[in-house]
Amino acid sequence: MAFLRALLVALLGSAALVVAGCGSSSAASNTDSISSLAPKDAGAFVVVETDQTSAQWKNTQALLAKIPGGEKALNSALSQIGGAKGVDFAKDVAPAFGKQLVVVVPSGAKDPILLVKPDDSKKLDALLAKGTKPSVNGDVDGWTAIATTQKELDSYKAALDKGKLSDESAFTKATDGLPADSLAHGYLSGPSLVNALGSATGATQSLSGLSVPGLAGSSGAANQIGTIGFAVSSSDHGFRLDGSLIQKDGAVPASFTPTLLDSVPADALIAVSFDGAGQGQQAIDQALKQGGKQLATVEKQLGVKLDDLVAALDGEGVLYVRAGAPIPEITLAVKPKDAAHAKATFGALVGKLSSSAGSSLPIPGFQLTSTTAKGVVFVSTAKDVATSFAGSGAKLTASERFKQAATEIGFSGKTSGLGYVDVHALGPLLKTALGALGSSGSSSTTSGLEGLTAFDTVAFGSTVDGSRTRFAAVINLS
Repeated sequence: MAFLRALLVALLGSAALVVAGCGSSSAASNTDSISSLAPKDAGAFVVVETDQTSAQWKNTQALLAKIPGGEKALNSALSQIGGAKGVDFAKDVAPAFGKQLVVVVPSGAKDPILLVKPDDSKKLDALLAKGTKPSVNGDVDGWTAIATTQKELDSYKAALDKGKLSDESAFTKATDGLPADSLAHGYLSGPSLVNALGSATGATQSLSGLSVPGLAGSSGAANQIGTIGFAVSSSDHGFRLDGSLIQKDGAVPASFTPTLLDSVPADALIAVSFDGAGQGQQAIDQALKQGGKQLATVEKQLGVKLDDLVAALDGEGVLYVRAGAPIPEITLAVKPKDAAHAKATFGALVGKLSSSAGSSLPIPGFQLTSTTAKGVVFVSTAKDVATSFAGSGAKLTASERFKQAATEIGFSGKTSGLGYVDVHALGPLLKTALGALGSSGSSSTTSGLEGLTAFDTVAFGSTVDGSRTRFAAVINLS
């Protein structure tokens, strides 16, 4: 039913809005009992905290108060679900759901199953009655299971009888080590993930009429994923995402020590450290199977073969952004295996992009250059980037703000990918960039840029842990 799917998207979408706009211990003690509500082959299992007296909700409410419009985000989304009017989370939704909302997408299911323990069953009936279509519900281990049809509810119960997610070792491994206290936590299974994606697409379209091109054809990528476990939590100073990814074939990304990151100037507002390590070629090969003609078009636009570009990026690299006038300084620094080949490839790429930008996007002061120094190849909008990169000036990794953010995501010297954003300073930078493009900006854009001052830093990173790739992201507010 559209109402149930819209309700799911509204809740999870609002949580995503908080995290996007904006110490770990073992998984929660009741995770095993709650996961017994999901069939062993479920494509998705998500638990959302709905107890407003909990520490997670109190932290979240305090944080939302710092974000312009943040306090209204959840109720704004809920007020539009399924055509319902005047829905209030505290008065209507929380009592109807109880302390937690459990979302299960059984393998092969068209729509999700919602499970709740309402504080007041009449509140639940009233909330469901606000939808445009009827629903069915039944008891499952003391929980009220809500489905779109009786057939789907019966299929869900039959799947539970064949085995529960709580007994699956893949689930245990994926969720091991997640924070004990979270705003939402969950599990995705690659082989059944296509069903979850299809359900989410239908929910999004029913809620807003939006189309998601290409999502229906993403089964290849989804099936490559083995399992994902994740948890979103809040603290007194920000939000964080923790999780782990296990690929179906057991492959893990390269682990490296980000030495180039140590040379990034201290005033960098964005820095992303990576290592190609041959993984780009795997992506190209997969893309060729799905759309060779489109890749040929991309190669023509770039002026270089994608195989050559992948080879040029096969090594440690860092992409960073600094404030500049009239446009920001954007620099890519790579230490490839074959510096001569990378220099030629990036030179051709810069030539093509510069001519294209000059004819179709005349930006005052824009000039893209490519240089090489001590085995490092640079592509930048700045001329003297090699000097500032190799100079003895203050460096980003030595700053206290970077150190704190890196510590929070668990960076200890090795990573398979690391990123840092000084969000607080991005507002003025983006405003300057818009001015360089000749755009005065709408009032909503201006308000959005000013709203960035509510945020301090964002950091994200991943590490290899045996067959797992652990990832973490932290958003700190000012």
